Amino acid sequence: MPDLITTLEHEHKSIMTLLEKARGLGPNSPEGRKILGEATRLLMQHMKRDDEEVFPVLERAADSNGAVKEALRWFVVHRTISAEAVSAVCERLQSPASEFEYAKDFGSLMAIVTNRLQREESILYPVFRQVAGGSKG
Repeated sequence: MPDLITTLEHEHKSIMTLLEKARGLGPNSPEGRKILGEATRLLMQHMKRDDEEVFPVLERAADSNGAVKEALRWFVVHRTISAEAVSAVCERLQSPASEFEYAKDFGSLMAIVTNRLQREESILYPVFRQVAGGSKG
């Protein structure tokens, strides 16, 4: 059975694959909207899993470990902001005002998601693996 972090990293790949597929299908495509909906659901489930399974472990460790606390600093500030931004942008993408608005909103979504997922993989997950001692992640 894959460990938690391996599972989360696989979710990252699935999310990005779905978003790229939705981008290719375009705003006026029913299939594109369907794929975007799937990506949105997976992304929201993923962020919930981070909130419930990753952050609590790291927050407890941050109480006594300055390096963990420093690694968490960006996520503490941006965790809620990125979840709210993703929700708002995905809602607008379901009924875009124009192709230009779709492109602009989709670009925003990709930037938010890419930034968060890259930071999770480069900062958060390595720290989680250290804190969990390899047993959970």
